[in-house]
Amino acid sequence: MSSGETLDSLSPDLDVLSSAIDDCFEIALSCLSPDEISSRLVTLHQLTAKLDAVRLATADHAKAIDLAGRNKTRNVADHVAGQFPIDPANARADELIAVWLRDFPLIAEAYAAGEITTAHVDKMRLNDKSRYHHLMMRDEQILLDSLRTCHFRDLATVFGEWL
Repeated sequence: MSSGETLDSLSPDLDVLSSAIDDCFEIALSCLSPDEISSRLVTLHQLTAKLDAVRLATADHAKAIDLAGRNKTRNVADHVAGQFPIDPANARADELIAVWLRDFPLIAEAYAAGEITTAHVDKMRLNDKSRYHHLMMRDEQILLDSLRTCHFRDLATVFGEWL
């Protein structure tokens, strides 16, 4: 199976995406300037975040339509792991993040736009506690501004200051 080949291609948009990714491998990186390499690397990270957001939204919808039950698996993570060699724990983490994002539409929107990464969202989710979840929902814009502007390693400090 080539890097762009899918198991069962039913989605023309994903076929186009897969083909575009294959095309990226055709570019000789040695022919690019350091500025072009920098731009490419940053853009690839942004695109990864956007693709992660699509994957998580799809996982959330799969859970909502009981895809696991329809396929006689315990959960969506096990369904995915049965179709593709992925650690079910990773797919389960996707579901947890996707469910958490339901309460944070602004953060979900920024995530889908590639402004923040899965790591940012998951770090916020892991810091969320039931006793102040409603306050996080209220202050979503403040938290999002912090996610967008601070260095990733400083998120714990920013969150602590918010508390």
